[in-house]
Formats: sequence, C-alpha cells, structure tokens
Amino acid sequence: MTAPAGLQAEIGHGRRLLAAGRAADALAVAEHIHARGAGSSATLHLMAEAALQAGDPAKAVRAARALVEQDDRLPWAWSLLGRCTLANGYPGVAAEAAMRSVSMPDVSAATLGNAATVLSAAGRHDIALDTFARAVDLAPDDPRHLFNLAMERRFLGDLAAAEADCDRVIARDPDHFEAWLIRSSLRRQTLDNNHVDAIRARLSRGVGSWRGEGQLLYALAKELEDLGDHARSFVALARGAALRRSHMNYQVDRDVRMLEALIAAFPAQGAAVDPKSTEGSAAIFILGLPRTGTTLAERILSSHSQVESLGELSAFPHAMMAGMQKILGQGQGAEHRIAAAQAIDPAELGRAYLERLAGLRGAGRCFIDKLPMNFLNIGLIRRALPGAKIIHLRRDPMDAGYAMLKTWFADAYPFSYDQEELGRYIAAYQRLMAHWKALYPEAILEIEYEALVDDVEGQARRMVAHCGLEWEAACAEPHRNNAPSTTASASQVREPTHRRSVGGWSNYRRELEPMHAILAEQGLIT
Repeated sequence: MTAPAGLQAEIGHGRRLLAAGRAADALAVAEHIHARGAGSSATLHLMAEAALQAGDPAKAVRAARALVEQDDRLPWAWSLLGRCTLANGYPGVAAEAAMRSVSMPDVSAATLGNAATVLSAAGRHDIALDTFARAVDLAPDDPRHLFNLAMERRFLGDLAAAEADCDRVIARDPDHFEAWLIRSSLRRQTLDNNHVDAIRARLSRGVGSWRGEGQLLYALAKELEDLGDHARSFVALARGAALRRSHMNYQVDRDVRMLEALIAAFPAQGAAVDPKSTEGSAAIFILGLPRTGTTLAERILSSHSQVESLGELSAFPHAMMAGMQKILGQGQGAEHRIAAAQAIDPAELGRAYLERLAGLRGAGRCFIDKLPMNFLNIGLIRRALPGAKIIHLRRDPMDAGYAMLKTWFADAYPFSYDQEELGRYIAAYQRLMAHWKALYPEAILEIEYEALVDDVEGQARRMVAHCGLEWEAACAEPHRNNAPSTTASASQVREPTHRRSVGGWSNYRRELEPMHAILAEQGLIT
C-alpha cells in the first residue's frame, strides 16, 4: 500500500535531513511519525539509518528488527539489520542476518555490498569475497564494489589480484584515492615497477579533497621509502600527516589524563583477583600500541591447532560501554568515566563480553582478541575474566612512533599524526603498561618485537607456554598461516619474518627530532 502523500512528504524530509548529515533531526522526524502510529517500512528504514548515524545502534537494531518482523521477504531489510547489529557490537549475530539477506532471490548490488561488509567484519571472509564478487557482477561500473573486492582479496592474501582490482578501480575512478593508498601497500615497490610518477601526476592536477590529498601523499611516501628515497619520502609523509592532523578535533592532553587516571584508579592494594577463577580462560588478549608486532604474535599463536583468532574485536569495549551507560550520570571527566566502568559488576561484564562472541567462535580451545587498545582495559579484563591470558607487545619507542606516523589509519589513533603528540602518548602508555605489569606480573607476558623477529621460535615457545598449550612446530612459521588478516600489516604477514624495520627510524634522525626530544625528556630513550 502506498503511503499517504503527507506521510511521504515527512519521510522525504527526514531523508533529506539524513543526507545533509543531520542524523539526530532525521531520527526525531522518524520517531514523531512512528509515535502517531503512522509507521511504515519506510519510516522504520529511516529510523534505523538515522539511529545508526546518530550513534544509537541499540535503537537502530530495534527499528531494523521491527522492519523484518513486518516483512521478512526484504533482502535489504535483513542486510540493514546486519549492519545495525554489527554496530551494536554483536558481529556473529549480525553475520546471521547478512547471510539471510544474500541467500534471498533478487538481491541488489547495493544490498550484497552492505551484507558482504558485515560478513567481512564478522570474519566470514570467504563468503564475503563471493558476495562482493556477486555485487561486482551486478554493477560492474560501480568502483565501490570492486574496491571492496580488492580489500577482501588483500585480507585473504591474494595480493596480486587485489592490485589488479585496484588498478581497475583507479582506471574507472581516478578520484578513488583510497585505492591509490591501498595499492601502494600491497607489495614492496621497485625501481622497475612502482606508481611514483602516476601519484605525482595525480597530485599535480589538484585533488579537491583534503582526505584524498592526504591519502595520495601517504601512498607517495610509502613508495618512495621502498625505493630508498628517504628525504623525499619524509617530505610527502610530513605534508600528509599535517593535513590529516589539521582536520581533527583532538587534544592529546585528554588522552594523557585518561591514562594517568587509570593508574590512579587501580592502585596496588585494589588489584586482587581470585586466583582460582577460570572465567575467560579461553581468551587470549594480544595488545599494545599499533604497529608493534601484535599481528605477528597473533599469526604465531593462531598457527596452533587449538587457537583461533577472532581479529580486532570491539567486544570488550562495547560490553564495557553498555554497562557504563546504566551508571553514568552527568559527569564527563576521565575519573568519572573510569569510576562508572569500575562500578560494573565484574561477572556481568565478563558474561556480556562472551555473549558478544556468539556465532564467531569455532571449535578451538582458545581464541585471540587482538584489539591493540585493550591495553587501556587490562584492569577491567583482569576483574571480569581472571582466567584470560594477556600478551603485551613492546617495541623500540622511536621505531614504534615512526611506524605509526607513516600509517594512514582509517578512523583510529588520532595521536599518530603529530610527532610531539605521538611522543607524549607513547610515554603515557609506557607508564600505564609498567603499572599494569606491576599489578599483574604473572598474568601479563611481555614480548619484545626485536627479540621476536630475531628468534621467532624462542619467543613463540614463550607465548604458547603462557597460554597453557603444548608446543606445535607450525607456530615457528607464521608466514605459512593462511588465515585472513584485516590489519594494517595484512600484506606483510605473508612474508617470512624479517628485521628490515628494526631501527628503521634512524633513516630519519633529523626529521624525527621532535618526537625524539619528547621521548628523551620522558626518559624512554637516550
């Protein structure tokens, strides 16, 4: 039945608000319509999309679920439910909705693309690959689906095919700047085979988008570094990082205060954990700053027959935030938020975390949660999951800082685009990790990146033993691990372990002086 003209006009107004970035206003329009009892599939669709953009995934899930209950024959509605459920922190359940969507007849390319994105995020990479390929077949002129197919090939290690797909994307849309960036990361560029001239030519024509210009500059920096042109590489990197930083609303002081507040909130006398509890004993948390070897450690352990990696899960932060929402009042400071997190019942937090893994785990005895920033949550992890194993990757501060600086992260790690901010954050992180290690010396195994690449088997044996597992030789050959990888290291993990990046910052001693000075001032380097 067609909606009355007045209702259609209201919904149209809500969609225009959403398109203009006014998600809260669009959500208010949808809720007003729904409250009158004049709801329709179009109203629920608007409500779900608006709630997603407004940052209320729980409300989005309710709207999307009502939509499929109203009519369960709509592939796009199931795909929408998958997207909303994923945003709400339940990737396994989200994948079930996405699978329902792609199994239905007459599915559009857009619906396939959305569903495949959910499947990929839930670790169903083979199915996601096939689904993106179906979307490309239906809409061969839409570079978005082709780029997503390239990314999925990258995750699965088919790097040559991923590069060919990126070439096709750029040929169809020279302004798809993320494709330029990803293409440069897929292999080490050589004098005979690189894209330096093409990137420079594209930059010279003007970009018209700060984000696109930044991505091109990072691509150029990466390729020039591969070619050994360190001076020009850093010029491009510095321009790109400054451009990215200038479009961020970020204050490193807030993050530093949060880390210091965590130290104060978990004093030594309050660190008691029931030594007999085995809750969470299947969990292995691999954590540390990004670009410090966490992916290599994950590949080593997931080579074990009894260990599966679930990737960079947001499950613990999601469970923590959901618990905090029941407690948070008006205060917004770091201390107030930490107090709210500490007030969550530990057993409830542990259950909430494990519930969010529904549909993700296989038959493995143990699973890896490799979200690097879980180093912030070690105090709560120890309370909620006292049986969990924690492995902390450490790296030379200058190498770690440079590795982060030269990486264009999607939307994470805002401290990584300014050298002084990087230095201050690294110093605060080091203080926090020293505190956690003092509190929980037996629970946290520290692995030095430099030692790991010099002696893979020796350090792998330490990790395997820490997890209470029997040694398996496959753990000494992580490059043979065929499991997908979705991290910034997705291309490098296919290579045998090497130490090319150890001391790599020293090619830029003069250029990296601002970060060096901060770290020296903090006593982390000499």
